[in-house]
Amino acid sequence: MSLSRLCALFVASFFATVSLHAATLLHYYPFTTALSDAVGSDNGTLFGSASLSGGAVDTTGGYVQFDTHLVPTSGSYSVLLSAKPEMVVLIPQSM
Repeated sequence: MSLSRLCALFVASFFATVSLHAATLLHYYPFTTALSDAVGSDNGTLFGSASLSGGAVDTTGGYVQFDTHLVPTSGSYSVLLSAKPEMVVLIPQSM
């Protein structure tokens, strides 16, 4: 059997065994006026000096806490984090 035929057979076999599942959006936090989950019901709470302003969360001197796991505890998932470049602080690591 030639290598190209073997590769074609493998590709056909691979695609035949893969099952696709529709993605489901579990949480969405627009950070407009509160830490409200716009899709689900897992809202966050600010503690300490953490604040919410201009569509961003500032956790300087504080933190955000959620009552439940935001990501599934089994199976696969994807996370998308959007950050404004001017709000990212890089901390150099010492060697």
